Amino acid sequence: MKLPWRRAPLVAWGQPSSLLVALFAGLVLAFVATAAVLHVSSVRTAAVDYNVSRFCPHLRGPAVELVPMRFDGSVEAASLAQRSAADHGFDDGVVAGLYSGVLMLDFGESSGRAKLAYRDGLAEQVTVVRGGGTDGIWIPESLAELTGADLGDRPRQAGLGELPPVTAVYEDLERTGEGYWCSEEKLVVPGPMDSEWQSAPPVLVPDRDVLSSLQPPPAVVDELAVQWEDVSHATFTTTLRFPVDAPSTPEEAAALHDRSRAVVDDLSAELAREDFVSRGVYLERSLQLADESSRTVTLAVLPLTVVSLLVGLAGMAAVAVQWLQRRTREARLLWTHGASPLALGTRALLELGLPVLVGSAAGLALATLARGLYAPSLVLRDGVLVDAALAVGGLVVASLAVLVATVAVRAHQLFQTAPRARSRAVSRLRLVPWELATGALAVWSGLRLAEGALTVESGEVLPRVDPVALAFPLLVVVTLAGLTARGLGWSLVRSHRLSAWRRPAFQFGIRRLAASGGTAVGVTALALLAVGVLAVGGGIVGAQRDAFDAKSGVLVGGESAVDVGNTTVNADQAVPASIAERSTLVGRSTTSIADPSREVTVLVVEPDTFHRGGWLGDRRIASAVDEALSALRAGEADRGPGDAAVPAVRVAGAPGGDQLRAGSGLVLSTVGEVTGFPGVTSPTYVVARDTVPSGFRVNTWTVLSALPAAEVVDRIQAGGGWTIQSVERTSSLDGLPFLTMEWTFGFITVLGTVLAVLAITSLLLAIEVRRRQNALSGALSLRMGVRPRTLVASYLVELGTIGGLAALVGAAVGWGAAQLAASQLDPAPRLVPVPAAPVPVLFLSVLLVATLAVVGAATWLAVRAVRTARVGELIRE
Repeated sequence: MKLPWRRAPLVAWGQPSSLLVALFAGLVLAFVATAAVLHVSSVRTAAVDYNVSRFCPHLRGPAVELVPMRFDGSVEAASLAQRSAADHGFDDGVVAGLYSGVLMLDFGESSGRAKLAYRDGLAEQVTVVRGGGTDGIWIPESLAELTGADLGDRPRQAGLGELPPVTAVYEDLERTGEGYWCSEEKLVVPGPMDSEWQSAPPVLVPDRDVLSSLQPPPAVVDELAVQWEDVSHATFTTTLRFPVDAPSTPEEAAALHDRSRAVVDDLSAELAREDFVSRGVYLERSLQLADESSRTVTLAVLPLTVVSLLVGLAGMAAVAVQWLQRRTREARLLWTHGASPLALGTRALLELGLPVLVGSAAGLALATLARGLYAPSLVLRDGVLVDAALAVGGLVVASLAVLVATVAVRAHQLFQTAPRARSRAVSRLRLVPWELATGALAVWSGLRLAEGALTVESGEVLPRVDPVALAFPLLVVVTLAGLTARGLGWSLVRSHRLSAWRRPAFQFGIRRLAASGGTAVGVTALALLAVGVLAVGGGIVGAQRDAFDAKSGVLVGGESAVDVGNTTVNADQAVPASIAERSTLVGRSTTSIADPSREVTVLVVEPDTFHRGGWLGDRRIASAVDEALSALRAGEADRGPGDAAVPAVRVAGAPGGDQLRAGSGLVLSTVGEVTGFPGVTSPTYVVARDTVPSGFRVNTWTVLSALPAAEVVDRIQAGGGWTIQSVERTSSLDGLPFLTMEWTFGFITVLGTVLAVLAITSLLLAIEVRRRQNALSGALSLRMGVRPRTLVASYLVELGTIGGLAALVGAAVGWGAAQLAASQLDPAPRLVPVPAAPVPVLFLSVLLVATLAVVGAATWLAVRAVRTARVGELIRE
């Protein structure tokens, strides 16, 4: 018999809803697969971008530092580096720096310590206060203030004799971590804890010829070496930097790494091993971290993606079952004419294959175009789209195979299997409590989570991830979604006992819901799962972001921290009026207590001003600060006139006691304890500045501020103060471990969004499938006297039960699971506070609006079908 297979694609247009469902199923599967491939690929790019963005620009290429050598040796090394740079594609050449040891410069009546420094292009990279000629030396303001030197003065040095005249005075260099000087900071910015002969401000020599003229002949240097055993004035530490543009892709970074390694190898071959202080390629570590980050995200995302794709293929099977239900009469007729179950499956392929292909192509395009919404980087590596297309192609083949196989198996069950056996098998399958399996997996995953989902090894930046433990919150959501759906189904089965005719809208809505119990349970489970997955992903992503902010805030103490000198503090210039409303001064000193013997830190604060500049961005830390400051005020109020003990609040496990004797005659009496405090990362006592005895030495004074560090430095220096170094909260802590967790669970929110779209589509499709039945029953109800508003209210009850149950239970379960997991997903456990999922105010607001909108739209569609129905035609059909 000749079967009408050739007209199958055209016949399919008679059931447009089936075509749309098949197209949408293919789109979802392709979107998930493509998004997974692009997301995992972009993680490596984003990790490289993040690491490179934290680099000093001059440290992206090779980083070479040579031991102190004579001037001619430094020039020769720079020449070798220049040739190697040209050979390996470093078109911007080499930036060479020469730095002498610390020298004592005599300016006549006064003298000061400094070091001679030269670096290619330095004349444009400092702020000149007075002068500017390049035929002499430039001295920093601090040295000019200390010695009284000015333009034209010629300092003397024992080994060099009289130096060229001072031709400029420039602003002292600060530690900024960026710009031209960032790679040289340890050589040009004195460290706050360095001794007098370890570091000193640099006297800049802007012209290399001037520096060359200062060098004595080699014979003189050798003679001086015998006499003084110190020729630091005649030898220079040499740095060779290779400025290069930041790579934009991992491939570019790898190529830059190879070129940098080649330069280092060239210099190693030309120079003796003992000539190097350090040599290396910082980018190598960044590439390793990027690979580790990508591997971590892949391990976490891959199982969930596979499960999602399996669920999508199960959805494709549901499409096949729906097609067969609508084609039952035609399929039975074909079977009676000799068509096998496999032939019927082929018929389904001919009808739905094209929509699946179109939907898959649309999913691939949509995921590629919308990657800015989910991928951490928009830059795609070469070939990644080919990989995504191959993955989608494999899924298309699998989808079509599932489509054919499902129709064939279902047709075999319908037409060739005894009904009694079928019903018995289905009944047994429905009795299997699959929630027990997911619940057991959740318990196992939770135990793994409690043991440590993130293992931070000593010396490692990125934590090691346990993928099984990461699945805990999702398994909780799946289990409770199944239990909720099972409970809803049980309630609907027994809802026939309900009698609430005094509220007809409620009665009609519940009965209509029970009449489509299977569909209602399925849509509710899917919607609940979508909301729960979104809540989990958003909760843990928010927890990681808040944890990074909180931990970096605790580490720094404020949005910025600027160390100032004791002279600046004593002159009341540390916190000028221009920043006083958003800044506070704290002191820090490391000491030891006698009983029990232990080294601790003493943090000296101003209780009345700490809230102005101290970091209070986390409610837990803000509460701890309020508690600590209140305890200090209360302790000071209770302190007697002759009481020598200073009230102190202990932090981070510092020992308690009434008479704790510390160094410099400080006696502490603990009046409270808090778990965390801004600027505290080790056992510490927080004390009020007014109560500290005058003999106690504060090692470091720091201005904590809510303003940017650059602004704080400028204001302090404008007021005559002296700053040492500064740090910003946002750059103080390596954020890559936190970003890795964000990228992992950020993809989970993508899957949650896909599930939410599926749930909404399923609800609207269910209404469309039952359109004729609802229209007939609703129209007859109106003719029997039911008021229109009662009909509308009944649909709101029916659909609102599904939407409300999914939204409430899904949000509660998802947020609870995220809260349980977030505390264990701590990339920096040595710092407080512990990550915690924030209250999802925005998410709940969007969820409420979306639920109302979907329920309202579905109700409008159902009521519109009733009002436009023609009862006579519906009865005749």
